[in-house]
Amino acid sequence: MTNKGSIWRKWDLQVGTKDYTRYTGVQFSGEKLSNLCDLTSLNEQQINGNHKDLSNDDYAKLFVEHFIHYNDTDVISLANHNTGEGIEEILSHLKLRKAENQDSIYTDKFIFPGIEIGGNDRCHIIIVFNPETNNNRKFEFQEDGRTIKRELSWKEYIDRFLDAINIPSTRFNNGQLE
Repeated sequence: MTNKGSIWRKWDLQVGTKDYTRYTGVQFSGEKLSNLCDLTSLNEQQINGNHKDLSNDDYAKLFVEHFIHYNDTDVISLANHNTGEGIEEILSHLKLRKAENQDSIYTDKFIFPGIEIGGNDRCHIIIVFNPETNNNRKFEFQEDGRTIKRELSWKEYIDRFLDAINIPSTRFNNGQLE
């Protein structure tokens, strides 16, 4: 039996995506831009353009490949303001890349689904969810008592969670009600 001792990891539990209220994007150049084009099959204009114009699937590729190859953080939690938009695609792309590249840098990085509940009083709460939560643990019943017969996306799950804790259907955006 080998004793590895402690494994120290760098964590960031408040990472925003293109759906974060103040997201402005990132510009890449040189070898990093070329590598991201190869890894994602996106072109330079897509990578350096307005990421809000990318589909959730294309953005997920860019997000995951940048996180894996160009970020020294090992564990992140996606925590956009009051939305679960795009989380499912990011988690799915990382899972796919881990399956394709076992025993590689992909298996050493982790992404947790989460949310930042923000309000106009400058109080913010970060909630991190278990990424292994399956449908039978995600709001099994609707208000009328009927069992949900399909898998919920993380966006649906987070929307239901926000409703369950009485965050109104009008969500906060940059500290203001939308």
